[in-house]
Amino acid sequence: LLGTPAPLTYGSAWFVPAAGFVLVAVALNARPVLAISGLTLLLVMLVVDAVVRGGDPVQLVSIVVRTATIVGLGTLLSVAIVRMRRSTRDYARRAVRTVEQREWDAAARRELEEHTAALDELAGPFLLRVAAGEELDAADRAHARAIEGRLRDGYRAGRLLHEPLIEAAMRARTRGVDVVLLDDSGEGGIEPALTVEIADWMTERLDAADERFVGRLLPPGRPFAAQVVVDGRALTFVG
Repeated sequence: LLGTPAPLTYGSAWFVPAAGFVLVAVALNARPVLAISGLTLLLVMLVVDAVVRGGDPVQLVSIVVRTATIVGLGTLLSVAIVRMRRSTRDYARRAVRTVEQREWDAAARRELEEHTAALDELAGPFLLRVAAGEELDAADRAHARAIEGRLRDGYRAGRLLHEPLIEAAMRARTRGVDVVLLDDSGEGGIEPALTVEIADWMTERLDAADERFVGRLLPPGRPFAAQVVVDGRALTFVG
């Protein structure tokens, strides 16, 4: 600016609008405030130079208006692009949440359907006999108690729901043993591989029970991971 002979004209001050295009690039790089600040500094320097060294007001106004227009339009475009990007990100997040919710609902529905099918397979035939008014003998009543105990296991046994142990519990209940399976280990309190070992250990003790069996996964921090009480005799798991 100082190297350009006075008075300034639009032709001799070509670098001012050119600097405006540089500020447009700055604005399009998501820096609109910086671009406006640069425009303000540029125009102040231009006006101060014209006042100190003299210049044609018409030419000066032409330079200021064109430069401000270039930077202003570029800044508005930058703001529009930023808003569009933000709107696109919001839409993408909403779309992801919608898909996640749909998948969650589908998974919950599948789980309910599987649970319903398992329940129907377990208790459906027996309930049909009851609904038909059939007479139940002692064996039928023992089988009904075993089914009821199996349903309780679904809510209380947690990690102990392994097929061999569940089948052993059904056999024991059928022959009159009071069986209780409890999972008190809490979230993440025990390794999955260890629960299989504990379930196998409990299965062996359950097959030998005559009157009452309580199998329990213990809470974290206990000396042992599991304990059973077989006909009043307590045993702890050491693995």
